[in-house]
Amino acid sequence: MPMSQPSAKLYRGRVADQIVEDLRRQILNGELPDGARLPSERELAAHYDVSAPTIREAVRVLAAMGLLSTRNGSRTTVTARGDTLLAMSSPRSSSSRR
Repeated sequence: MPMSQPSAKLYRGRVADQIVEDLRRQILNGELPDGARLPSERELAAHYDVSAPTIREAVRVLAAMGLLSTRNGSRTTVTARGDTLLAMSSPRSSSSRR
């Protein structure tokens, strides 16, 4: 699956956080739909011009958010369901609504 270009040049700092935000944006926008397989770790590292451990860190964060599913020996898959996407895209949490 072709990846869209990063929305902006990545600045050095918390690069993994920037990759998380870029991939999260692509998932929320439907560019990476539910069930889509991410490119390999090596391909993602080349795409973002970072090391493989940086990609692994970003993938772990997105998996913890429930947006990705990882299995050893298999490519990472987008697992964002509609309710997950709605919660992730809402600027207000349920606790702030009264």
